[in-house]
Amino acid sequence: YELFFEDAVVVSEAIGLTLTTRSKLGDKEIPMCGVPFHAYEIYLARLIKQGFKVAIAEQTEDPKEAKKRKGASAVVRRDVVRLVTSGTVTEENLLDAKRNNFIVSSSVREKEIGVAWVDISTGAFFMQRIEVGRQKTVEVLATALARFDVKEVLFEDGLLEKPEFFPLFGEYRDKLSIRSKALYNIHSAENVLLKAYKVKTMQSFGDFSKAELIAAGVLFEYIETTQKGKLPLIQLPKHVVGNNIMEVDGPTRRSLELIEPTTEKGISLLKVIDRTITPAGGRLLAERLAMPIMDIEEINNRLDCVSFFLDNPNVRNEVRKALKSCFDAERSIGRLSLERGSPRDLYELAYSLKVIPGVKEAIIGFKTYQKDSVYAQTPLYLFDKVNGFGNHSELVFEVLNLFVNDVNAIPKIARNGGFIKNGVNATLDYLHDIKNLCEPKCEELRKKYVDITGVSSLKIKNNSVIGYYVEVPSKNASALLENGMFIHRQSVLNAVRFTTEELMKLENEVMSADEEALKIELEIFDKLREFALGQAAEIAKSVQILAEIDVASSLAELALEYDYARPIVDDSLDFDVIDSTIGFPGNMIKSSIGLLYIL
Repeated sequence: YELFFEDAVVVSEAIGLTLTTRSKLGDKEIPMCGVPFHAYEIYLARLIKQGFKVAIAEQTEDPKEAKKRKGASAVVRRDVVRLVTSGTVTEENLLDAKRNNFIVSSSVREKEIGVAWVDISTGAFFMQRIEVGRQKTVEVLATALARFDVKEVLFEDGLLEKPEFFPLFGEYRDKLSIRSKALYNIHSAENVLLKAYKVKTMQSFGDFSKAELIAAGVLFEYIETTQKGKLPLIQLPKHVVGNNIMEVDGPTRRSLELIEPTTEKGISLLKVIDRTITPAGGRLLAERLAMPIMDIEEINNRLDCVSFFLDNPNVRNEVRKALKSCFDAERSIGRLSLERGSPRDLYELAYSLKVIPGVKEAIIGFKTYQKDSVYAQTPLYLFDKVNGFGNHSELVFEVLNLFVNDVNAIPKIARNGGFIKNGVNATLDYLHDIKNLCEPKCEELRKKYVDITGVSSLKIKNNSVIGYYVEVPSKNASALLENGMFIHRQSVLNAVRFTTEELMKLENEVMSADEEALKIELEIFDKLREFALGQAAEIAKSVQILAEIDVASSLAELALEYDYARPIVDDSLDFDVIDSTIGFPGNMIKSSIGLLYIL
């Protein structure tokens, strides 16, 4: 990737690239800098962390088609294919596996605020209506935003004229994206949402206020703009009801050190209690800490799950052993939906879904693993959860049957090829054989050419620039130059390179076989990707269930480690701690109170 003019100057200074020049405009040289394609994520991450928004432009036309259109001097068409911002990154290396990457939008009205937030890397989508009440509007909004480790926040440009919002803008100054007031109307917002979900009314998803719908519509419009018309797979909205969660203002959150420590060497509650295994489980635990629930029934349902795994250690161990095989399926399906997914994403998705039958059997058939269990049956809440798993057996079978078995051998870029195993496609095997037979054929030719020329040091080599070639030391070049069957290609330091009609024919066969083999592999990949996307909603649900099981079993591990007793949670105002040592090493009182409300 290359940058020119002012972009090149700014970026070279920001991330330490060498600034050079390319051609001239008039009598002035054009500043230029660049980064290798294979390493672009490293430099992209540095720019995003500094608050830049990065437009990525790529070729949108095959060079062969360009030549057909305008001859050898044709300029290949290029266009901006994506705008990368801190809230819209999807690259695995730019994301924290155990933290959501939320982008938040709000619609501020006279008596209420609508808030919508999305993690486009996972598709998680939430909406909430918050009544302003007696508090100042800006204070209510600040408290809502404080729940998240916000990566990017959208504000209406009209708020820039209100001085009371200036401190809030200052707090999020590196994460702000300002949107036009014209977008903040119910008609355009609803149209964006209806188009995204391909429905005629949003009422089927819940009873949302105008403020919520406007916040969500602006958010979706922004995502579609940055993705150049492509929307990722975003789940159906989860409606967060205000009186079901505990609102905690920013200063209190910081002093409790729930998610992040307040000092460089400090430690957060999340860090202390996190025993999750899967990325999705880690994100769910952080989400529960950020939005602690106040629904007594839901709290006790969660505690039932923790108790079950604590009281059945063999079941817990079996489940956690299975979860260790999981990759980040949520983010894999997200990249696949944006056509940025790779064969490795598809393989990791299938491999993660493969654990579901074993996890389900361990929980429902727990007595097979825990013969001395005190439970007569699985807790109803947990039983219903595991029965909500989708059936992904066909997808798992197809992917794992077709792809090579080593995840590290599967490329992160589909066009690199080489991810379909031998024995599953006869045509592909034949094409691979052509390439595999190339080496012994080259050796036959080498021996033949040595006999003809008498140059024992003659070698046949291959590189990506000139293909296959015969190479001899410069001192022996005359023997080949005098022989009409050898065609001079290149002279380099201490060596001369040639080709022959036989070698060119062999090279053409190999290149044609490579191109045809890649075409077949890409067709298989595209079909499997579409198959996976066709059940994306079920996959998202299944991964979320695995995340809940991960969180419950990890809290059971924590309870065992610190010898915790289950609290009795009811509607009373009593807070009784009897005969107990409270707290964690290093952060005792704050962490203990925090753990009570996360559980």
